[in-house]
Amino acid sequence: MTDPGYLLILIHLIGACIWVGGHLVLALRILPAALRARDVAAIRAFEGAFETIGLPAFGAQVVTGLWLALRLQPDWMQWADLSDPLSRAIALKLGCLGASLMLAVHARLVLIPQLDARSLPALGWHIRAITLVAVIFVIAGASIRVGGLAP
Repeated sequence: MTDPGYLLILIHLIGACIWVGGHLVLALRILPAALRARDVAAIRAFEGAFETIGLPAFGAQVVTGLWLALRLQPDWMQWADLSDPLSRAIALKLGCLGASLMLAVHARLVLIPQLDARSLPALGWHIRAITLVAVIFVIAGASIRVGGLAP
């Protein structure tokens, strides 16, 4: 328990629970009801409540994830070696990070400022995409425990 790696993993997992869990609630419970009712207020309310805990959790995941990756594979140039199962998992997680950041910027700058009943379906696809990326993040992370992603 005194190993700093244990604390890093713990923080990383708690962040993942918050991030992925929040997106699953949004995609599977709030979004379908909002789409049926064409109710942007439900999405805005969730976003306002979730952002205060979700974004710090995501930030913690990024910091601890990079730190853990460096502990597992200290030569970050090796992260691009897709012949290695561990490096494949790290590369997939980095790809998910890139996709998450692009989706977040697009949502914040394009979709959310002009959100109304007409644009709600477009945001719905965006929510589904970020949720799928979050789940892939979890799968890639879990694979690291067993040695990475097999070919």
